[in-house]
Amino acid sequence: MGNDPDADLKRAQQLFDLGRAAQAREVVASVLAARPNSPAALRLLARCHTALGEHREAVRIARAAVAADPADEHGYRLLSGALRRIKSHREAAAAAAEAVRLAPQQWQAYAMLAQSLYRLSPRRALAAAEQARRLAPEIAETHYLCGAALRALRYRGEEARAAYLRALEIDPQHMQSLNGLALLDQSRFRFGRAASGFRRALGADPQHQTVQRNLEALYLLRLWCLGWLAVAGDVVVAAGKGGGAGQIRALAVGCEAVLLVLFAASARSAKKGSGALGVRLLHRSRSALICKAVIAASAVLIAIAAVVPKVVETGAYTAARVSLTLLNMAVLLLLLSLRHRAAANPDAL
Repeated sequence: MGNDPDADLKRAQQLFDLGRAAQAREVVASVLAARPNSPAALRLLARCHTALGEHREAVRIARAAVAADPADEHGYRLLSGALRRIKSHREAAAAAAEAVRLAPQQWQAYAMLAQSLYRLSPRRALAAAEQARRLAPEIAETHYLCGAALRALRYRGEEARAAYLRALEIDPQHMQSLNGLALLDQSRFRFGRAASGFRRALGADPQHQTVQRNLEALYLLRLWCLGWLAVAGDVVVAAGKGGGAGQIRALAVGCEAVLLVLFAASARSAKKGSGALGVRLLHRSRSALICKAVIAASAVLIAIAAVVPKVVETGAYTAARVSLTLLNMAVLLLLLSLRHRAAANPDAL
């Protein structure tokens, strides 16, 4: 690189700000070759590794930055963020607490403390987020962090919604708050509003993997509900063999109608939510496609029973119904597992 480390460091910062973290890493490495203990260069290198998903290396470099300048709170914040990404939440909280001690008037330090405490203690995370909000009420992130902590606490969903909405008043494209509102809607089974919210969040940041996984998890949840409806339809058809065929047939028709409508709406939502956004929805998952096929087969079987009640008495129909009921139960377990993996960290905190 050049002969002026200060100029190279400035260039590396510009490259990083442009989203070119790999190139910035190369430039800042040349700075460190000339100045091995430069705190500013070490901090920038840690940020480059974090942006590139190299979190363990980011932890190592952030520790070096802290050692080079123990009085700088920024190094502790970088260390806390890197530790959080490798799931060392207690160490992350300790590093963030040190940042708060060094800079008690910096809202960023309290914000990092709130993020590191989110999985350890939502109440303590809320206290830190509220302090960040008091210090910087004009910053959308502080309101978002309050909303995330409130959402993690029981029975405080409306307060969380108000915090997210306040963040969006400040920044209408604040992706994390759009995602948080969608998560609130999903928790109340407002699937349509939740899907719309996730798509708005992806509109603000089309490549954000957490929101992509959240939209995938929502679709899996819809299929899970349809799976239970399919099982209920099987039970209704089985009960029809014992008597009251007219009433049971009416129930089967109703169950089938609801199942088909919801199935069609779910498929339409998946199509609408994919495409240019590149969401990894069920069209790219063999397991989920199998689940869809089993639920669709159950819908057809229930429809046959509703239209031609006598077929329920045949051995072939009984064998098919029992097989599909067992398959539906397996589908429910599979969908639960897939959704758990997709929604492992819905807030990315």
